[in-house]
Amino acid sequence: MNHAFIIQAHTQPELLCRTVHQLYAKNHFFYIHVDTKSIAAFSRSVCFKSLKDLPNIRCIESAINVVWGGYSQIKATIFLLQKVATDTEIKCDYIHFISGQDYPIVTPSEFDKTFETSSKKAWMEIVTFKGFRKWHYRVDLWFYFDLCHNQKSLAWHCLKLANKIQRNLFKLHIRFRPPLKNKLYGGSSWFSWNREILMFVLHHLETHPELEKRFQMTGGADEIFFHYILFNSAHADSIEKNNYRYIDWSEGKSSPKTLGISDLQKIMDSNAVLIRKVHSTLSETLLDSIDKILQEKPTAG
Repeated sequence: MNHAFIIQAHTQPELLCRTVHQLYAKNHFFYIHVDTKSIAAFSRSVCFKSLKDLPNIRCIESAINVVWGGYSQIKATIFLLQKVATDTEIKCDYIHFISGQDYPIVTPSEFDKTFETSSKKAWMEIVTFKGFRKWHYRVDLWFYFDLCHNQKSLAWHCLKLANKIQRNLFKLHIRFRPPLKNKLYGGSSWFSWNREILMFVLHHLETHPELEKRFQMTGGADEIFFHYILFNSAHADSIEKNNYRYIDWSEGKSSPKTLGISDLQKIMDSNAVLIRKVHSTLSETLLDSIDKILQEKPTAG
């Protein structure tokens, strides 16, 4: 079966190349979007240029200015999903959404087996209610990430103040946006789907254009948008609430911990197939160790 990897990258082209080469197999195909802010730096990378020569690289494009926390993240994801769905030469059975700072910890054959032997159709992490209650403000307030991302500008400070005022009024139960029609779900934005789910989501977006409009200017919408669609659909029972990613949030920051060699044992003891986030230099020893472990595994067949 064929597996598509849709990748959003914005930094460290050498790490992206390393990840692609580690995932590469005859039935693995890659659809890559590079943030428009980063394309100049990526274009100077020799290894990144060489990716285009690999036959399983289906597209490398830079169409969207992706802003952390903004709806632009979803636009880039939909862009890649459509590339997979409309590829007339390759029909992929599974789709895996990863970042340019992910890395596989299993062999390609082990990766495929994880999903191909499952009775589920989608694999998505979901946040439990206890940790999720505070997320409701994301869809009830206006967020301006995509309007201005220059934190030194006057416009950014004005928009930040506007959001702060909204938060204070929200505590007084004053709503600024109409409530969602269905139950709110959310979790990690990184997912794996089979083709049936891919086509369902794209058809749902085509027949419900109001969804994209409603989620624009939503805070961290990438961690809500696809969960909202799928967990409120007839496919909800076919979703495994595990995306098979090892991500460490123990530092309590807005971004996960950058993994290092001290995390190796916990990583390899997990049931994950991918880890994030990693760094080309800070995680180099860890990545080298993972490569060595994978190389020592017997070849499938």
